[in-house]
Amino acid sequence: MKYQWNLVLALLFALIVALFSLANTTPVSVNYLFGSKEIPLVLVIILSSFLGGIAIGLVSTFFYMKLKWKLYKVEKELQQRREIVDQNEVSEEINSPSEETPLLEPEQNNP
Repeated sequence: MKYQWNLVLALLFALIVALFSLANTTPVSVNYLFGSKEIPLVLVIILSSFLGGIAIGLVSTFFYMKLKWKLYKVEKELQQRREIVDQNEVSEEINSPSEETPLLEPEQNNP
């Protein structure tokens, strides 16, 4: 359900950007580092939105991979600790007498 809401919000945002872009079609002067060029404002708005989406995607991918790596390390540590607990349980079973074999009671000599 969460993904459906994200998709709906993304489509709504894209629609708003598209409507805003179509309302602003006048040419504007864009200054680059090595010059300037006159292009329609529609392209500036759409290109800026696209580059912003790419930047957000890269940052969120970085954080996702970081969390995935942390989860991997925690699961590995958990598995190691479970193995230690299992080994301790086995050694306790070996060292303690089982309930199935009764202890031998000393013989009583009755005169």
